Amino acid sequence: MSEISKSIFAASLIRIHLVFTRALKVILEYGQVFAQHGFTDELTHLEFVYYVQSFLSLLHGHHVTEDELMFPYFRDKMPDKNFNSLT
Repeated sequence: MSEISKSIFAASLIRIHLVFTRALKVILEYGQVFAQHGFTDELTHLEFVYYVQSFLSLLHGHHVTEDELMFPYFRDKMPDKNFNSLT
């Protein structure tokens, strides 16, 4: 893998984790508001539920990919590193 490819790969890993962090912040912020004040209407309730479900599906897929593809690859390349706490 070229240095440019490694750089793009690393930037992609950082970017997806930033996206997940942002989604978690949105869920927590709006979740607190909705818990305190309720939903303004049924559509808002459904949209929030769909947002959370979509996030959970993406997060699950991401973690399955890490566990089944990425961590085994990294274990082969970096056998001296411990990945157990990440799985």
